[in-house]
Amino acid sequence: MKKYCLYIIFFVLLGCSAQDKSVEIEPVCRETGCFKWIDKKQAVKYYEQLLDNVVSLETASLTYEQIDAMLYLSYIYLTDSEYKDINKANNLLIVAKKAIWQDCDGYHGHYDNFCYFQYYQDEIPIIVNNLEEATIIYQMTLPCVHIDMVQENEKAIGIIDGYFGSSRDASIPTLCDTFNPYDVVNIDDMANLTSYTFLKNLNKEPETEGTMWFGLQRMKYHDFVYMLTYPAHYFKTNKFEELHIQQTGIDNDKTTKFFAYELEKEIYKHPDLEWVYNKMIYSIKQYYESSLKMNNKDAANYARMTASMIILQDIFIR
Repeated sequence: MKKYCLYIIFFVLLGCSAQDKSVEIEPVCRETGCFKWIDKKQAVKYYEQLLDNVVSLETASLTYEQIDAMLYLSYIYLTDSEYKDINKANNLLIVAKKAIWQDCDGYHGHYDNFCYFQYYQDEIPIIVNNLEEATIIYQMTLPCVHIDMVQENEKAIGIIDGYFGSSRDASIPTLCDTFNPYDVVNIDDMANLTSYTFLKNLNKEPETEGTMWFGLQRMKYHDFVYMLTYPAHYFKTNKFEELHIQQTGIDNDKTTKFFAYELEKEIYKHPDLEWVYNKMIYSIKQYYESSLKMNNKDAANYARMTASMIILQDIFIR
C-alpha cells in the first residue's frame, strides 16, 4: 500500500483526472435510456408502463428492468417538484429493496454492491425524506445516471461518487447519456506527448496498484463531472493562485504542496505541452459558455482552474 495519503485542497476540495478506461461511459442507460430524462411526463409514463403488468408489488416476481423502473421512478417522486410524492417514493423503494435482497446470493447478485449491505443493513435507510438520505440506495443500485439528473440537482453528483475506496467502486453508476466528459476534455491529448514525462516526474511516489486504484479512478471521475457541471461550487475559491494539491506522508509529518501556477510554469517550458494545455482550456471555456451560459470572464477563469486541476490529479492521484 502506498505510504502516503492524498488530499486535494483549494481551500477544501476534492479532485479529478485523466480519462479512465475502467470507468465505462455507456452510450445508453441500459433498458431504461430510450427517452429524454428531462421530459418527466415521458419518463414517468415509461416507468409506469413497465410496472403495469405487476398485479401486486408485494408478491410479484420482478424483473431487473422493473426494479430499475422502480428506482428511477422513486427518484423522480423524491426530487421533481411537479411529481414529488415522498410516500410513493418510499413505497417503491421498499419493494425494490426487498426484491434485491431476495436476489442476492451472499455478498453478490445482479445489484452486487447493494448485496454487500445485506450484512450491514443498518447503513441502508428504511424510510427516506429526500435525495440526500436516499443517495446510498441509488449509488448501490442504479445502472447509470442521466446527466440531466446531475444538472437538475447538485446532490445527485453523490450517486456517481466513490464509496468503498476499492475495486467495488468500479460498479458505482457512471453517466449513461451520450454526454461524455472526456469529449470536452481529453487528457490523453497531453498524456500521450513525450514531454508529459517531465510533468509526471513531479510526483516521485510510485503508481497506486491493486484494489485501491479503482477507488481513485472513481473519485476522479466524480470530480471531473462535478467540475464540468458546477465549477463555481466545486472550486470554492475563484483565485487560481490558491489552487493546489497537498501530499502528506503517512509515516511522517512532512507535507508537500504543488500549486497550479507552479504546474503552469512547468508546462510553459515545453511548447507542445503549452499548446495542448491552452487547447484544453479553450475547449472547457467554450463548454462553460455554451452549456452553462457563463459569461466570458467566469468561463475563462474556471476553465483554467479545471484544466490545471485535471492535470494535477493525473500526476498526483494515480
